Amino acid sequence: MSTYDAARRNARVAADRRKRIALAQLRGEPIAPIDAAPLRIHIKALIGLGWSGPAILAASNVNASVGGLLLIANGRSMRAERKFAPILDLPISVGVPESVPDQMFVPSLGSARRIRALMALGWRHEDITSLLGGRVSHHLAAHRHKAINAHDWRLVDAAYEALSGSPGPSQLSRKRAAEQGYVPPLAWDDIDDPNERRTTETLGSRRVGVDLVLVKEVLAGAYRLDTSPAEKAEVVRLWEADGKSLAELERLTGWNTNRYRPERTAS
Repeated sequence: MSTYDAARRNARVAADRRKRIALAQLRGEPIAPIDAAPLRIHIKALIGLGWSGPAILAASNVNASVGGLLLIANGRSMRAERKFAPILDLPISVGVPESVPDQMFVPSLGSARRIRALMALGWRHEDITSLLGGRVSHHLAAHRHKAINAHDWRLVDAAYEALSGSPGPSQLSRKRAAEQGYVPPLAWDDIDDPNERRTTETLGSRRVGVDLVLVKEVLAGAYRLDTSPAEKAEVVRLWEADGKSLAELERLTGWNTNRYRPERTAS
């Protein structure tokens, strides 16, 4: 882009901004920028769960560019445009509002939890697959695929609504689900709350050993869940086995991963 073209583009952007401000003033709307710090924390938490930038904007009904959103998330500016303020009202959740278009990427954790809950009721893979039109395993692998498109999320949610009110036909599915720590729908207070966890172990009087479901949810992006040292060690092991940087895991969780390396936990 030539200097002349860049100057013209900057002039258009400035003119559009002046127009927005003038319209807001006519409507009596506040126009002052807002503190970027809480907005940055909120956006990063959503992205960490698997929300894409376009999906965050759509879910909060914010008419803005993804570039502007990412500048807030990754930048160091003290102030942000007021039009981004509605994002602060978007819950830290893995549930998907209707306002998010089908093609946008959203967290897969909610769909994985729903399928696990159906399996705990005794529904088989083939029962669920017949409603999804695809492989159940794709939706269950939340620790490998942090995000899925909103269309697939809605397919799972529809299957969950159709099947969660009645027991499935397979005792073997119930047994296998219990062995994996999966629990039925009624065990959840809010299945889309990333910080809520329900397993066959946590529903009992105490937790025993490593909660593999909890480990998978941490790997899927629920980094602030309460985990035992053994569970942290398993997260570190799987994270490292996937070729990811432990420095990044430390940044996301606040852990000192050296404490949970195999050679340290074995001593």
